[in-house]
Amino acid sequence: MIANVHEFFDKEKREEQPIMVGNVLRRTSEALKVSEWSICNVLKEQHVEGDVSSPAKKGRKPSCGPAQQQTDNFLEGVIRQRVHRFYTNSELPTMKRPLLVLRDNVDYPYGRSTLYTTVKKMGFRYKTRNKKTALYEQHRIIAACHEYLRKILTFRSEGRPIVYLDETWLNAHHTREHCWIDYDGKGGLCVPSGKGGRLIILHAGWEQGWIADAELVFRGKTGTGDYHQEKNTKHFMEWCEKKPIPNCPSRSVIVLDSAKYHNSVVEKIPTKSSTKKAMTDYLDSHNISYDKKRLKAEIFMLIKACNPQITYLTDVVTVEKGHRVLRLPVGHCELNLTDLVWAQVKGYAAANNKDFTMAVIERFAKEGIQNVAAEKWKKCVDYVIREVKLHYRTYDGIVEQVVERLVIEVSNNDSSRSESEEIFVSDSEDVTDN
Repeated sequence: MIANVHEFFDKEKREEQPIMVGNVLRRTSEALKVSEWSICNVLKEQHVEGDVSSPAKKGRKPSCGPAQQQTDNFLEGVIRQRVHRFYTNSELPTMKRPLLVLRDNVDYPYGRSTLYTTVKKMGFRYKTRNKKTALYEQHRIIAACHEYLRKILTFRSEGRPIVYLDETWLNAHHTREHCWIDYDGKGGLCVPSGKGGRLIILHAGWEQGWIADAELVFRGKTGTGDYHQEKNTKHFMEWCEKKPIPNCPSRSVIVLDSAKYHNSVVEKIPTKSSTKKAMTDYLDSHNISYDKKRLKAEIFMLIKACNPQITYLTDVVTVEKGHRVLRLPVGHCELNLTDLVWAQVKGYAAANNKDFTMAVIERFAKEGIQNVAAEKWKKCVDYVIREVKLHYRTYDGIVEQVVERLVIEVSNNDSSRSESEEIFVSDSEDVTDN
């Protein structure tokens, strides 16, 4: 507003004559660069109210909820390590502390709401007791992680090959995020807007390199969203039966993550949310007698008492070939060393991609796969065996001591919990107040 008035009087000075002296309203409009109608409304308000109120500031539109940003496996691994490091230092990580550390060290691009959603999805729980808060993993996930480590160590001691099977993606516009540019911003590649088409890659490998003839590269239908939606159980099982499983070394242990199409079941076991008809059909198919007059809850308890075991399609196929499947604990994708291998493949493609077309990125993806030789696979295997095993055994012991100390302090000092305190617990945890 000040700049507009200054420009108006400066124009009068240059032209050495006043502008529209006889028309005050028009002169005011020209000086302020505001419509005459707006000036009339302000003058009317001053005449009626005796004063003029400042216009209300336009705030941000309320959002419908926290932003559901997609975080990849690498970023989730970094978040997990940063949270664990607080416990290593005997500190309790609130939600604010990891956020500040992530922003300072890895340029975390999201806010508190997205971090909260991400850590809950990864299996952490955020507890508030006596105004002391802590982030720690559910007991069942910690137990599953250690069970996985014990099993894989047993298989290695038996001399069984450990084969890691996984998938990833590459976009046509994939390139390095950082490059040297001039002080005035000049330099760097001219990358097209958007991510471009998507390439889906499936492969398997072990400490001696890639499994022969197991590679599958195809173009996705979309370039955005979760790349897991580009695949389904039928296509995944067809690939497994034809390529990696027949070519794996004898008596291999195949490591899979928790992707939905990795864990399709032969027969779906009814849950509490299933219909009563689905429950009775299950009992009929297994020749289990029951009273048809019983309630749904009673029928479900009968199914639960039978202790049905889940059978996965991948388990059936691998056992037929003399192999077996070992599943990664939920939310611990960093235990799957293929993330380290995929990083090398993507790095090769990013360093060489200059045309940003699907044909070019497909060629560099295949070259990047060939570039990861057996010695690089061996280094990744050694890293997971050495670093990850040491990290989890050290971390989980410290977490148990720190959280136990917190619970003891609260139990001794506070026998009640205020209504404003919020506690998130898993089904396996039993929280009582003394």
